[in-house]
Amino acid sequence: MNDNKINNSENNGVSYNVNTKVCNKCNRELPIDKFRYIHSKKWSSYYLGQCKECEYKYRRNYLENERRIKFSDSLEILVQRQYKEIKSERILDLSLMKIIAIGTDEIFAKLMDYKDYWISNYGRMIHCVNGEYSLLTGRHDNYGILSYTVSKDVLIDGKWTFKRKTIYAPSAVVNEFIVNPDVKNNTYVWHSGFNKEDSYYRNLYPLNKEQYKIVKRNFTQNGDDSEEFILNVMNDIKYKPDNWSKQSLKPRMCGVGYWGSDDVNCTVESYLRWHDMIHRCYNDKFHSRQEQYSNCEVCEEWKNYSNISKDSLDNRFIADLTLQILAYVAEKERQNTNTRQREGIAAMPVVNGKRVSSKTGNATGRPAAEFPEEWEKYYLEWKAGNLTAKMCMDVMKLKRTTFYKLVKLWKKDGKPHI
Repeated sequence: MNDNKINNSENNGVSYNVNTKVCNKCNRELPIDKFRYIHSKKWSSYYLGQCKECEYKYRRNYLENERRIKFSDSLEILVQRQYKEIKSERILDLSLMKIIAIGTDEIFAKLMDYKDYWISNYGRMIHCVNGEYSLLTGRHDNYGILSYTVSKDVLIDGKWTFKRKTIYAPSAVVNEFIVNPDVKNNTYVWHSGFNKEDSYYRNLYPLNKEQYKIVKRNFTQNGDDSEEFILNVMNDIKYKPDNWSKQSLKPRMCGVGYWGSDDVNCTVESYLRWHDMIHRCYNDKFHSRQEQYSNCEVCEEWKNYSNISKDSLDNRFIADLTLQILAYVAEKERQNTNTRQREGIAAMPVVNGKRVSSKTGNATGRPAAEFPEEWEKYYLEWKAGNLTAKMCMDVMKLKRTTFYKLVKLWKKDGKPHI
């Protein structure tokens, strides 16, 4: 018998030549070294049934299928692309300085908690020192991302003080100009075209880590980072945090406010403040009692409780919000009180030249000054120089302003008004 042959009829699909083997995928007879040898210490060692080439193709197709991005069949676009409305009080007037806008829609919005800094929707920053406004050059890191070194108001040992801090232009633009649906988790910023030097707000997308990886992978493979694709990624539950569900976007508070996550503790202070804020701005029954809140609104980000919880919002921000609301309410209440007072006085009947309350019968304003019984006697003594004005005031128990007011009336009419 030939030493290179194996006399075993059960080895179907395997060459009788010990130096060759038939692949069970491509059915080719190949040298034995074209098959991967599986060495096992516990079981008998063996060669795989498929050749290395077929094994490689199979594994490559498997990985490509695994990496292929497939959205959920029940995908719903619940989160839309939204931009913040910047109040005119925060916008810097470029016409008063020698700074030229690089775009027709470029505006500079004042940064909160920073000392005289303004960020534009293009990522540029202006700083004011001693009344002089200047553009900051910033610096680019190894990835081409622009950053600035600024002074921020921080709480240290119970005292507010300014501390130097580095902020990235894309993150600052997202915070000031783009509605972030999940501030806590969306800490990554995708740049359209993967151009990290571009900080224009319409080319930036706040994403969480998993969403960022999917968008980057798709852009690397297919060159596609369209807004439609990114919105699909943002809304697919596969790329959402574990505590997210469709129900978390249901407006539970006055038809406006929603939780943003499933694990919400309704007894913590941050939730109670958020609850009161939503009710003050959108509860019709509350507005019937407190009209000054009827025109108040909450920004889109704060309608999501998870964006203002303790983990994602510091006490300074809530304190600023509370102070702003209280100041607004106090001003509106003062205006409403003055308006109601003027309307009530205007509706009073006029008697003897003064408006009289129809409810109490009392005249408005100060009561008319009356002459004391011995006014004429002391007035003549004062005019003759026998008494001083102070002595007359003390005797008749009159205040200085009342005394001289009566003197003026006496000179005008020449007789007492008793």
